[in-house]
Amino acid sequence: MEPRKSKILFDKIADQIEHEPGSYDQETWGHGPRHYVKDNEFVIDQNACGTAACVAGWACLLSGWHPTIKIYTSDDNTTSIGFDFSFMSDSPGVVSKDWGSWFDHGKKDHESFGADLLGIERKVERVDIIARRLLDLEYDESVLLFDEGTEIHPDDLREIGNGHDAGNILTWADDEETYEDEEKDD
Repeated sequence: MEPRKSKILFDKIADQIEHEPGSYDQETWGHGPRHYVKDNEFVIDQNACGTAACVAGWACLLSGWHPTIKIYTSDDNTTSIGFDFSFMSDSPGVVSKDWGSWFDHGKKDHESFGADLLGIERKVERVDIIARRLLDLEYDESVLLFDEGTEIHPDDLREIGNGHDAGNILTWADDEETYEDEEKDD
């Protein structure tokens, strides 16, 4: 069995999850601290912790992609500045243009689009598309690997990087419950 071209990236993600378990959150593409501006004063959320991401998010972050910047304004005119991990850019500092959810994006999987940053066109793509390409995955493997219900351990990622099919390594967290429920119905 041949290792994938992306073996090194799989190993880096496995190491990230293993050595910094708090940086792994399979239920989101990624999240990081927000910063707030209230009454024209910049305030850093003191309770904010570092960046956490799922496998797809870490594949992008460890490969030099950057989450886009999202600016939120609440009813009390507090502005918070955070990151939108569902769309990544090849350059830091690209402000999200309310592209909608990645599901509603309307572009084909292989398409990307540009964003203007200081007069320079930058590439912006959905995180799942970038990660699938970076990790050298078939579509079905990416669906399983990026699903929030999939149980993933660092050694699973290393095995996939070594060339094993993700479908033979990973299971959805609720598969066992479904199987047990089916047995009860018989």
